[in-house]
This record gives sequence, structure tokens and C-alpha cells, in this order.
Amino acid sequence: MSNKKLVIEKKNDGNRMVLVIKGTIDQEAELKKVFSELSIPVIFDLEGIEMINSAGVREWVNAIAKLPTKTPFTLERCSPRIVEQLNYVEAFLGHGEVVSFFAPYFCPKCKVETTVLLEVKVMRKKSGKNPPPQNCAKCKNLLEFDDIEEEYFGFIQ
Repeated sequence: MSNKKLVIEKKNDGNRMVLVIKGTIDQEAELKKVFSELSIPVIFDLEGIEMINSAGVREWVNAIAKLPTKTPFTLERCSPRIVEQLNYVEAFLGHGEVVSFFAPYFCPKCKVETTVLLEVKVMRKKSGKNPPPQNCAKCKNLLEFDDIEEEYFGFIQ
């Protein structure tokens, strides 16, 4: 289990704010303060979230709920820990939209676990809640999806 401190990098390009969030979201995460300062479209890059505990989920949900509905936001590059929360906590997404997320795969030949970035709109169009076929970067063998499909892709509507 990781215990990395939460790091939030803000990048403002004038038209939108990108928040790259890394580490652990827990009771020490002061998300409400950071989120309350957002007023332009926001992209949350969540690839770096390694852990989120129940207190962290509460912090996230409360902070997301405070974002004005006139401030559009997307969740992008969601780590598997974030996907878990999207599936289990109804209010986790607030009024936002998930654009992309990482899905766990396993190479039976190389015995290597990996994650693959998937786009929600492509999943909706092509495969619904079935994991799209992926090949191992190392041996080019077909990867196996490494979770329970119905549960992992449950957040995709």
C-alpha cells in the first residue's frame, strides 16, 4: 500500500485548468480549498492516484459537490483506484464526465501486469462493457483483461 503524499499540479492555459493529481487521497487532502478556486473548464488528470481511502472519498465527493454547475469538468486518465470509486460511489463523478481511464490487463506469456488507457466514447461505440483486445508491448501476444468486466466497466453508461 502506498502512502505517498497528495500532490496537485495546476496548469492554466487560459481556456481551461488542468489539475494533475498524484499520490494518496485521504483525510489530509484539502480538495475543497483547491476546487473552490476553479472557475473555468477543468480537466482532472487522475493517472497518478495510487490510493484513496474512505475519508479521501468523502473529501473528494464534498469538493466535487461544491464545484459550480457552470464549471464543466472531465476526469481523464483515471487510475484503477479511481475507476473503483466511480463504480461504488454514486456521487463521485458529480456533474462531470469521464473521458478516459486505465484498465488492467495481464500477459499470460510474459506473466506481466499492465494497464491500458481506454476512452469512454470508444468503449461505448465499439465494445460497450467488453474489454477491447490488446496486445502485449513486449511479446505482441493477446493480453487478458485482469478484472471482472461487468464490475470494472460498470460506470460506463
